[in-house]
Amino acid sequence: MITIKGGLAAPQLYTTGSGENRYFTLTKNDTLTFFKALSLVKPNIAANDLGVYTLISTNRHGEASLATFKRNGHFLQPFKYGCQWTPQGGFQHGITNIDLYRVSLQMEICHDVALKDCLESIYGVGNEIRDLLATPEGQQLLNTLLELIFEGIGNDVYDLLTFGQHPLITKSYNEGWFRNSGEYTEEQYETYRTQQGAAKGHLTIIDAFKAEGLTNYNVAIPSSDYNGALFTGDVGGDLFPRLTKANSKEIRRLAKRNKGTASAGIILVQSSIWDKYRDELITLGGNIVEGYALYVDGDDGRPKPAQMPDAYFWNGIPVICADEWDDFDHVLGITSHRAVYLAPGSLAVAFDVRELEQFNGLGLQLVQRLAPPYNGKIYLHSDIRLGAAIVDRRHISNASVHFQTV
Repeated sequence: MITIKGGLAAPQLYTTGSGENRYFTLTKNDTLTFFKALSLVKPNIAANDLGVYTLISTNRHGEASLATFKRNGHFLQPFKYGCQWTPQGGFQHGITNIDLYRVSLQMEICHDVALKDCLESIYGVGNEIRDLLATPEGQQLLNTLLELIFEGIGNDVYDLLTFGQHPLITKSYNEGWFRNSGEYTEEQYETYRTQQGAAKGHLTIIDAFKAEGLTNYNVAIPSSDYNGALFTGDVGGDLFPRLTKANSKEIRRLAKRNKGTASAGIILVQSSIWDKYRDELITLGGNIVEGYALYVDGDDGRPKPAQMPDAYFWNGIPVICADEWDDFDHVLGITSHRAVYLAPGSLAVAFDVRELEQFNGLGLQLVQRLAPPYNGKIYLHSDIRLGAAIVDRRHISNASVHFQTV
């Protein structure tokens, strides 16, 4: 679920070091005077508001595994006299090794980012003209740029852990579909393709299970259910019943016992399916207050868990609009209709740092080099290992279709 940010940026720099190099860190408490334009912020995996992620901090060797246990047979039996010993029942277990990928961030900010225009007056004088941090105003400008960088890193981490190494990225490039959207130039799409090749994402894994023919990942969306980008099928009466039925019996029972909460699992849907379901709810609501509120305000007004204020519900299961998936489609020049029903904690994310600082710089290190030939250039870098996995493939069901946007 994408949120929108805008207003005054708010980090503050603290510098250390002297001589040729200057190192600095950030806090985010002080108000600045530069306005940051409205921007879209993708879901914070580290915050895990919806409870669909399992976060795993690995050891220094970069190894991460998931162990699942299931009983095998039944344990009780009739009493037997004498010295008979006939054990029965036991456990089955499965081990999933998470592939961890080395991911790097390397950037630089030149001192003259705002030189030669109306912002030149914020720079220092004399030799300090090449030092962006020489004045309070220059520091504020850099703070604003870093806020945008932090936000961009967070969005990129989400993209990588969701769509990384998806075969449609390469297919779009080879077929030239990405040119249809006009979103990226060839050079920009190449940077996107390079980034997305760094690690494998959750939806990539889900679509790989679909390609393997696993039944719960192949809930059908017939061609009669959509007309281009418009979803026309019956969501509440057909798609959702089939989607939930395809999941494991354990998750279906969990949903019955935890209605109205994230513990019932989550149905994530593409915006096209979300829009169609909203229209169905409005129609079903008729003239009642909730139906009118949904039509006018886009919300039925019913009490909802704090972590999912925008959710709709179906049979007590929260339905969340994953409109960030539309960005993937737009960049690639494709159209998708997807719904995924997930058990709590189904999506594992492994990393080799103590915390996954998705929107806090990903452990970003910054250094400014003042001496020639660098002349005040600021370098930013970070290295981390990341990996995505499905905790238990039985506890996810998927319905999806993709095609080139015409």
